[in-house]
Amino acid sequence: MTERTRIVLTGAEGFVGRTVRHHLEAAGHEVVRLKSRSSGKGGYDIQSGHIDKEVLRGCQAVVHLAGAPIARRWNERSYLDIIESRVASTDLIARAMAELLPAGGPAVLISMSGINRYGTRRDEVLTESSAVREEGFLAKVTSAWEEAAGPAIKAGVRTVFLRTGMVLGASGGPLKLMLPAFRLGLGGPIAGGAQRVSWITVDDLAGMILWALGRADLSGPINATAPGHVTQREFARALGAALGRPAFLPLPGWALAPLGGFAKETVLADLAVLPERAMAMGFKFRCPKIEDAFRECLRR
Repeated sequence: MTERTRIVLTGAEGFVGRTVRHHLEAAGHEVVRLKSRSSGKGGYDIQSGHIDKEVLRGCQAVVHLAGAPIARRWNERSYLDIIESRVASTDLIARAMAELLPAGGPAVLISMSGINRYGTRRDEVLTESSAVREEGFLAKVTSAWEEAAGPAIKAGVRTVFLRTGMVLGASGGPLKLMLPAFRLGLGGPIAGGAQRVSWITVDDLAGMILWALGRADLSGPINATAPGHVTQREFARALGAALGRPAFLPLPGWALAPLGGFAKETVLADLAVLPERAMAMGFKFRCPKIEDAFRECLRR
């Protein structure tokens, strides 16, 4: 989208949302926020099924980032919160977009997803053409998340799913949690460090969203990961080097046992994901290598 457009954004106050909003506004677009857990004007509420459709009128696209935090110990309540906040909200937005499209409503939906759509451990390098697997909780979440956009797709809304890896930025997400230990020289490989990590900087993710908005020929899943996946050991070594600190203290896998399923499906998952479609269609990463990523994140 090269012209100034009005874009609806959910999750605008989150770690990713703040950066996406900055990139959209810097490109000259008007960002209209759609607030979650709000049954009033300018919001939506999955419990009541309310959505303020007036927010969508006069807008050209929706970027849907909202979702409850995943980084916590999982229990029955958090399972429900994680899946409902993504699936029910996407269904609500997709149905509203389908209804408004004939009257000139938003014709583009960019929705978050995740690389866990491919499972938790795979031997090969994965691309968008790789088979998906419903193994593990997050695989089921991402499957239902993408399916929830069905009403919009059926109505003719161009829909893109960003299958995102670990999002790196010093102001939030996993890197912010890691930095205190690594700055003290207490970082290192986890559970042996052989598992592969697929990542993307928050600025490259925001750039990919802006790029996807302007690609009328792009729809369906796209891997939102940098081309330079690394092992967890290489990840730790590169972060230590960027900070000028040693990063050799190992953390055994059993130490993560209190985190249960969260650790198994995130920190201990082994997924090497390649952004094949984005590269083939000409997207340029600012930080294609992990060393570039840490320099950029820490500079900011």
